[in-house]
Amino acid sequence: MKLVIYSDDEAARKPIATSAEHYGFDLHVATGEYRWYKDLETRTKKTLEVLESFDPDELVVVTDGHDVFVNNSAKEFKDAYEKHYKGKVVFQSEHTNWPDPRLEDKCLEKFNDSDGYSFLCFGMHVGTADQLAEIYRKGLWIGQVDEELKALNPNLTWEFDDQLFAVKQYLQRDDIVIDDKCVLCQSMQAHALASGDIELDPDFVINKTKGTRPVFIHGHGNVRVKQIYEQIVKKYGYS
Repeated sequence: MKLVIYSDDEAARKPIATSAEHYGFDLHVATGEYRWYKDLETRTKKTLEVLESFDPDELVVVTDGHDVFVNNSAKEFKDAYEKHYKGKVVFQSEHTNWPDPRLEDKCLEKFNDSDGYSFLCFGMHVGTADQLAEIYRKGLWIGQVDEELKALNPNLTWEFDDQLFAVKQYLQRDDIVIDDKCVLCQSMQAHALASGDIELDPDFVINKTKGTRPVFIHGHGNVRVKQIYEQIVKKYGYS
């Protein structure tokens, strides 16, 4: 199964490159002169170029490149997708709606998970190459960060925000869902860590609340989360 990441740093992507090979994913790296907090448009364009090179009907997963590692096999990923989400575009779930708190109520109206995995995270998404490319093309066309949001969140200094665009699409479309079951991806965002859901087996990570072994582990969040993520990566030999 094809896995696409964006990365301009070979050392930073070592955890996902090493673990992807171990678990049977076909890794493709989109790259360019880029830093996520300055230029999300570049990441989107370069990832789109890779998606457009694939068979349109092929199932493809896209993840972040520098804070994600693989925790289960490509076969398990495909099987879980077919069982739970077949035909849908699926995004990772998490406990917070970043970066736009104005959309939280609308997200909860669409779906509210009893364990708190109610919101969309752009860090992992899966669909056919054609489905994902269509979203990326549309995002580059209309995906703008509005001035009110920039005032609320001064960190948003760019003109395009893929996370915000994806949330808006999720609210409008029935064919976009989130992986609330945590079978495809596990957030290590602060709320997930505090919940006690995550347990470190000697060989892999599990979500003991959901009873799953998520295929991808995403260590996103504050500095403390990054430190915990790096310790886990080291524990499993991917650093």
